[in-house]
Amino acid sequence: MLNPIDFYLPNPRTEALVMLCKNVSERLSHPWTASDAAKYLGQSERTVSRRFQQELGLTFTEWLRQKRLLHASELLASGCSVLDTALATGYDSPSAFSAMFKSRTGLSPREYCPMVNPLEQD
Repeated sequence: MLNPIDFYLPNPRTEALVMLCKNVSERLSHPWTASDAAKYLGQSERTVSRRFQQELGLTFTEWLRQKRLLHASELLASGCSVLDTALATGYDSPSAFSAMFKSRTGLSPREYCPMVNPLEQD
C-alpha cells in the first residue's frame, strides 16, 4: 500500500502566520483568498505575500493549494469519495478538484485511490 502523497509543506515560525495557517487548516472547505489572509492578519496582500515567501518559500495561494492537496490525499486514502473530498478541500465541483489533483500528482483521484487503499477496489 502506498502512503498518502508526500509533498513538502513548510511550517510557519512566527505567531501570526502560525495562527493564520491553523485557522485555514481547520476550515479548508472555505474559499480562502489572499485577501482573506490579509484581512485576518490586518495587513496588505502584498505584505502577507512577502511574509509567506520569506518565511515559507511559498505564496499564500501555493501554501493553501499544497495544504488542500495533502488533506485530499489523506481523505482519499481513508476511503472518502471524490465528491466529498472535493467539497472538504474547498472545491465547488469534483471535476475542478480532479483536474487540480491530476495536475499536481500525475494521477486522477480515481487512479490514486486503489493505489493507497487496495481493499477499496471494485
